[in-house]
Amino acid sequence: MVQVRNLPGYSYNQDVPSGFRSWLEFWQHNRPLHGIYCRCCGSRTDLVGGHVGAVGYAGVYIVPLCKSCNHPDNRLAFPVDATELVQVKR
Repeated sequence: MVQVRNLPGYSYNQDVPSGFRSWLEFWQHNRPLHGIYCRCCGSRTDLVGGHVGAVGYAGVYIVPLCKSCNHPDNRLAFPVDATELVQVKR
């Protein structure tokens, strides 16, 4: 498990990779065997592809987050299996 935090300042439809309508669709394409639920609270509603940073590591990753947990004020660290992280290439 890797501790991650929501990264404020990213929009869930900003700079989506070509061929995808959303960051959540991008994540689903790269992790098709993983269930879709908020990796922070477990909710299955209002999901987006949330930008997160791994605590102590460089890089930006996408994981499913509900809109509430993806809020810029949410700075709590939460565990995510490393196999669920999809790196954003910048």
